[in-house]
Amino acid sequence: MASDTHVAAEHRVQLELLHALRETLERGETDPSAPGSLLKQLLDYSDAHFLSEQLLMRLYAYPAYEEHVLEHDRLIGDLRDLSIAWTEGEDDAAGALLGKVEDWLLTHMTTTDKALEGYLAEHGPRTS
Repeated sequence: MASDTHVAAEHRVQLELLHALRETLERGETDPSAPGSLLKQLLDYSDAHFLSEQLLMRLYAYPAYEEHVLEHDRLIGDLRDLSIAWTEGEDDAAGALLGKVEDWLLTHMTTTDKALEGYLAEHGPRTS
């Protein structure tokens, strides 16, 4: 993508936000704004990251564009469901959704994003 370091840094931020959410849930945070703020940060950050990926995919005619975007849409939907569960005090449901999001994101990074990185390395911007 733009650079492996940049993409890796963006993925690291997403994972750090997820881990902060996990810690907040496990502590039984009583301030409902704490997880809400972290979830908003994660949603906003993920939206921006996904948009940048999608722009690159369109720019370089990535053949698996639609499938990749569907994965992004699923994660955003799961994050919104997580936000609702947390807001409604459904800690067990929120914990299960958080685990699902964590697993999904790690799988997405190591499969779907790796395939995109390979494609862009071959068909994307030239650095030399």
